[in-house]
Order: sequence, then structure tokens, then C-alpha cells
Amino acid sequence: MLHVLEWPELVTDDVLAVILDAAGISVDPTPDWMTPYLASIFEAQARVPLVEGDPSSDALTRIASRLFLRALQSASPEFGFTRTRSGLYLSEDGDASFDRTAFAFARVSVNTGTFDDLEALPVIGSALAQQILDERRKAGVFTSFEDLKTRVTGFGPKSAEALSDLLTFDTLSNNDLGLAPPDLELRPLVRRLLSRIDRSDPETRLRALLDHLAASANRAPPPLPRPFEPLQADSPPKFDELPIEKVGVLSGFDYYLRLQELIADADTSVLVLMFHAALPDEDHPTKQLLTALVAAKARGLDVRVILDRDRDTDPYKSTVINTAALTFLNEQSVPCRFDSPERLLHTKLVILDGRWSLVGSHNWSAGSYFQFDDLTLAIHSKEVAQHYKQRFETAWLAAE
Repeated sequence: MLHVLEWPELVTDDVLAVILDAAGISVDPTPDWMTPYLASIFEAQARVPLVEGDPSSDALTRIASRLFLRALQSASPEFGFTRTRSGLYLSEDGDASFDRTAFAFARVSVNTGTFDDLEALPVIGSALAQQILDERRKAGVFTSFEDLKTRVTGFGPKSAEALSDLLTFDTLSNNDLGLAPPDLELRPLVRRLLSRIDRSDPETRLRALLDHLAASANRAPPPLPRPFEPLQADSPPKFDELPIEKVGVLSGFDYYLRLQELIADADTSVLVLMFHAALPDEDHPTKQLLTALVAAKARGLDVRVILDRDRDTDPYKSTVINTAALTFLNEQSVPCRFDSPERLLHTKLVILDGRWSLVGSHNWSAGSYFQFDDLTLAIHSKEVAQHYKQRFETAWLAAE
């Protein structure tokens, strides 16, 4: 009998305890913001929430551990780690160094593991992984290391010793159940990745990691450029209705003043996607916004900015307009990038603390502040902010 999971069901007390302990945060009380973060990560990793039977709490913990471990391992290169046949290694120069300690292996059930699961383990390799799968299909499950050695050619005592802590002989039908308890694998990997995040407060550091994982898990590749052709409405347009707590309309100079207030009051993050951020001279009003970003970064916030640049055929002079702002921010240790050369960034978006989203037609330019009839919505909604943050993280990875 199949059981349909609700993703928050996987956020068990055991999983929360391991992650919070690794982050140095008290388990009691558990932060209420963690469950939706983790649920979204699990959903993106598995997609189909089906398991056999009515799973126990321990079984749910094992499934969650596998999914979270998968997300962590996928994101590890972006935190300065290199994936090798023998594990994950901290690599400051881009090369795996075998004198460093390997960590974060997922234990794999020889009876439920996929080819990729088995092939990634040390000493097995592709040929031996295929033999294991062929023998498993032919004669059924393996009961022990001795059984494995007897039935699979090339699997000797040394291989068994090397894999003694990495292989299990679980026979549960759901692959995700064939994993060791989370304490064995998750804790060291969470600690290692958190150590790469430049935040002093443990909760802010953990939020940053989960933010990144949630965005990475839901990341889709950018569409390929294509020649213009008339659009055909083959299906109704996608329209996601998201809950909003409150919304305000900002026009002209009101946008400029309100944005400065929001940046000054921000506690955790300010993320900016902007078509134009003009800084022709030191007295230009945009300098106030850029200075506010520098101050927010100095307070320990996650502050990042993406600006448009011209493609070969673009007439907008974005590179000329935005270079001064980009240079100023990077010189002040605020990460700022030009967007991908494969597309035009025409967005005008600011996301603050995962709660506020300012989206509309305002550029950071004198024309928008004083001359043009620009309008921007200031939306207070965690759901809307999370939607836009995922878009930002996708653009950030493609930016240069």
C-alpha cells in the first residue's frame, strides 16, 4: 500500500536536532521557520512523495536524511568543496587534496542502491557496480558481506574492509530508506558547509545555508536564446497565486525614500536585481542607496547586487551606466556582478529579509526618482519574497 507524504512530515524531530546541533543552535525551542525551508528542499530533491506502507518516524527520518544529504552534496562545490571518488574534500585551490579528511559519505544499501549510488563508493567503480546490480536481479538480495564476496567476482576482503562503514544490507523497497541515521552523515557535512558562510550569528548562518539550498534545489536552467517568433498560446498562462500580508504603491521620489528606510531597517539580507544603477558622479542620489547597501553589509547582512550589461546587439548602454556602481560596491566589499551575457536583465527588484519585495519600473536613476512616471509595489509576503529569491539565486549563479 502506497502512502502519500506531505513534505513537512519529513521534518522530524531527529532531523531538526541534528541540523540545529551542527549549527550550534538550541533545539528547544525549535525555530518555526525551519520546517517550510526543509520541506521545500525535500520536495525539490524527490518530487514524488510516495513510500510503501505507513512509514514510522524513524523511516521518515531516514528518507529526510537522504534527501537533505543529496541537497548538501549538490551544493558543496559552491561552498568551496570538491567531490571526488573518495568523498568531499575542502579545496581552497580548486584541486582535491587527499591529505585532507574525507567526509559525508551516504551509506548505501547494496540491495536498493542505484548504479550511481554504488559506483560513487570507493573501490567499487562502474564494473563492480554493474556486477552487483546484475547479480541482485538474477539471484535476489544480498544478506551479508560474506554473501556479497561469494557472489560477486572481484569483491574481496580488502573491498569489504574499505566499505564496512559505507554499505548496508537493508531490503526496504524505497531507496531512501537504505541510509544510516542522520547523525552519522549529516552532522559533519552541515558543520563543514556552515563554516564556509561568513556570518557571526549561528541562526543567520543556518538561514543562509538553507536559503541557498532551497534556491539551488528549485533552480531551473535559463532558457536558451532563440530568434523572435510569434507566440502561440498552447496552454493557459502559468499564474501562481501567493498570499500577501500587505502591499504599498510607491511612485517617483517616494520609492527612493522608502527604500532607504527598508535597507536601514533590514536584519538579514538585501538582494538587488537592477537594470540600471546610475552613478555618474559622487553627488548623484543613487550614491545614497549604494552607501546604504555598504552599511548593511557592514552590519553582517547578506547583501548582493546584479546589474545589467549590454549584449552585442543591445542599445541600452547598460555597461557604461552600471560600471561605476559595480566598481564602487565591489571596492566596498559588497558583492556585485554583471548579469549573464546570454540575456537582458530588465528586472527592477529588491528583496529584503525574505519578507519585503519591491518590484516595479523604478531604475536607480535620477529619471526614475524625479522625472518619469514610475511605479513600484512594496509587497510584504514571505511567499512572494521566496519566489523572487529563487529567481535571484538563479541569476546570481549565471552572473559574472
